[in-house]
Amino acid sequence: ALRRKLRALRLSLPRDERRKAERSVSDTLRQLKLLRRGHRVAVYLAMPGEVNLRSTIEAAWRAGCDLFVAPSRYESFGLILLEAMNWAKPVVACRAGGPLDIVVDGETGFLVRLDDAQALADRLDTLLGSADLRREMGARGLEHARRHFDEARVVERLARLYRIALRARGL
Repeated sequence: ALRRKLRALRLSLPRDERRKAERSVSDTLRQLKLLRRGHRVAVYLAMPGEVNLRSTIEAAWRAGCDLFVAPSRYESFGLILLEAMNWAKPVVACRAGGPLDIVVDGETGFLVRLDDAQALADRLDTLLGSADLRREMGARGLEHARRHFDEARVVERLARLYRIALRARGL
């Protein structure tokens, strides 16, 4: 069912043309925004080598992507999920590593079991089928990211942990 809702476009970006590749992604995503009016488009990015991922992802947000999916088998922290949430995008990720601490399942997005392609497809189908749900989860994700992962708050928590560790060592 999900495949019928999505039309996939695969972009392969050359290693030796990073800036050109980043501009290409940005231009392509702007064009895809026009295509989305008639049907859904899934974009799979294959980016060999080192690419400025931040500018590439920001181009996707500006182009109006509907949601962010990170079916990684392991994410050490999941900063990319926080970036998506900061753009008020609902997220779908695997129950592994950092996403467990970032995504509130069913509120800011969805968490799925590792290697459960059907669960992933079902969650994507749910989000793609409801613009209202995407907006609601995106708004909750933005609020969650700001409340719990604000830079000042994170620095304050880290400083507190360092003080506790130093006290434990008698320093």
